[in-house]
Amino acid sequence: LRLSPPEAAGPAGDNKGFEMGLFKKFGKRRANIIASANIAARAIVDASGRLETLRVAVGGVGPRARRLLALEALLEGIQLPSPAGGSFFDAMEAEIIAAVDEVVSPISDVRGSLAFKRALIIHAIEGLAASLAARDASVGAPAGTLDAPEEATR
Repeated sequence: LRLSPPEAAGPAGDNKGFEMGLFKKFGKRRANIIASANIAARAIVDASGRLETLRVAVGGVGPRARRLLALEALLEGIQLPSPAGGSFFDAMEAEIIAAVDEVVSPISDVRGSLAFKRALIIHAIEGLAASLAARDASVGAPAGTLDAPEEATR
């Protein structure tokens, strides 16, 4: 995942909120490859820690790139836990997966099975949730990694 760092806190630790973005391309190599799947997201968190805006789009998991509108609607407005409180993903996992499944309908092909591609997207959203909860872009998955989640098999 490549996440932009959160905006620095203001004077005397005055939290002004922050914004994070990511783009993740899952493939066997870093360049010159058709991706198995990809995801792009942008999140804006206000000063109180509320997820104000979320935009998520996925590609390679259906006939065309699509936004995850149900996921955006589900998560916009939630209060993020404190940085030490962990991610919101575990508490909302079933709802998040259901929202993803409304749009993600990949075919099995030479780049991966349906289950593999679906797991890639869920893994990327879990990483975004961890980064947002920690208010730290380095949390979630290492920058530049192309590793698939362990539970995803071809």
